[in-house]
Amino acid sequence: MKTTLSDGTPRAVGGFSLIEVMVAMVIGLVLVAGAMQVYINSRATYTVNETSARLQETARYALSVMEPDIRMAGYWGVAKEANMVDGWQPQLPTVTLPVPTQITTECGFNYAVDLSRPVQGSNNAFALGVAPITNCNTLNNNPRQSSDTLTVRHASAVYTPPGANPRYHLCSNRGGGSLLAADQAAASCVVPNLLSDFKVTGYYVSNDSSANAGGNGVPSLRYMDLQTGAVPGFTDVEVIQGVEDLQVQIGFEPNFTAATSSAPRQHCGMARYYVNPNGPMPAGATSAQAVSVRVWLLVRADTAEGGFVDGRLYQYADRLAATGVTSDLATAGSAGRAYRPSGNAQLAPFRRLLVSRTFQLRNAEGTESYANGVANPCP
Repeated sequence: MKTTLSDGTPRAVGGFSLIEVMVAMVIGLVLVAGAMQVYINSRATYTVNETSARLQETARYALSVMEPDIRMAGYWGVAKEANMVDGWQPQLPTVTLPVPTQITTECGFNYAVDLSRPVQGSNNAFALGVAPITNCNTLNNNPRQSSDTLTVRHASAVYTPPGANPRYHLCSNRGGGSLLAADQAAASCVVPNLLSDFKVTGYYVSNDSSANAGGNGVPSLRYMDLQTGAVPGFTDVEVIQGVEDLQVQIGFEPNFTAATSSAPRQHCGMARYYVNPNGPMPAGATSAQAVSVRVWLLVRADTAEGGFVDGRLYQYADRLAATGVTSDLATAGSAGRAYRPSGNAQLAPFRRLLVSRTFQLRNAEGTESYANGVANPCP
């Protein structure tokens, strides 16, 4: 292209050649591609951070629900010991008449009123009571048979007056106490007695969640809650979805015989042994008191993540590779086995978080005892 100056002198005007245009386009494409890659990487990092934050939030919430319940285990109002409370009965494999008679036999005979076990669990099986009966299984939401359960019993710090869903109550004083049905509470417990709700909570893991019902495969942490209601019994409650496994060990302070080398129990409320629910005591132990509970929760993301594969081997509590490896915690045969999700195409793309917390029971026994006539103050 040519043009002329003001005096009429011709002057050539230069433009971009085809090669220059192509080079500029390539450079622009590289810059755009780089910006897109930065955006994609930032988005992926945000997604991972968001998923990790949600996993931590789920774990914190689940533990925050369990913690005050577990720490209160063995609290019977003003009464010091369970044996001072009238109306409790030990769990038995056969029918026995609970006192008061209105208390349900669901989930095992006397399961609701066995105050001698402030904490109780089942190892790698859904079995809330000593001898669970079938009507307990009709109340829950598809329990995970390879996970542990944990039952906690105690008096509450509050009193709920009878209403649409009244609770059982415990009336206590320094000399003892009594279990009361909801309609007995107001008339039978008067000042200066302390009237409290009586709580029995059985935690377990379900294969499905309420928000995604119908065999959705989204696991959840749930519990059986003792209430009166129109028909005395338990109500099934979901804590939060995303909890894939619950494992429990109970800390005991055993008392050994004089023939053993271990020192007698000092009643300090400090656990010396952690055992699986219903596990054996150490050799030589004549008795033991539950003083703490250790809980493991395996939390799973709500949605699968494309391109991610969880190939880790999870070993915790009594889930050990020495007893085998499973790729699906929902099957009963996975009990007591380590977990590797990468062996299951449907479960591998989910991120997971394993958390553990140990809770000391606030109502553990005493601060000092005597062994062979010598005082042994606790540290």
